[in-house]
Amino acid sequence: MAERRLSRWRAASDAFLEALRVAPGCSAAHLEIVGVLLARKESEAALLHAHKARELEGDTARTMAVLATAYLAAGQRDEALRAIDRSLELDASDEANRALADRIRAGHLEASGPLSRLRDSLSRWKNR
Repeated sequence: MAERRLSRWRAASDAFLEALRVAPGCSAAHLEIVGVLLARKESEAALLHAHKARELEGDTARTMAVLATAYLAAGQRDEALRAIDRSLELDASDEANRALADRIRAGHLEASGPLSRLRDSLSRWKNR
């Protein structure tokens, strides 16, 4: 976490991968590494971890939003839209997810948008 917060993406990636080696079923680590991989422009690897988190936790507003973010970063707009719509079905009150849905529908694929969105989502989850 410290390496991620310091934007030391390689060190953060290595640390999360080691955590997942030790505890492959840790959905929180899978969710965290998605943001790190997106920062490193590794959207396909980020998608794999987003899918694994969903597999472990099921469809939750959080897992679907992270999956939508990974799809968006990978340029898979239709999949991103399906995932964020599912997230909103599960929790329509999440303003950040509604904003992400609006961006996806408008076709805005901002370079920093998905990573910023993921950071916001994970920060809210940690503070619950």
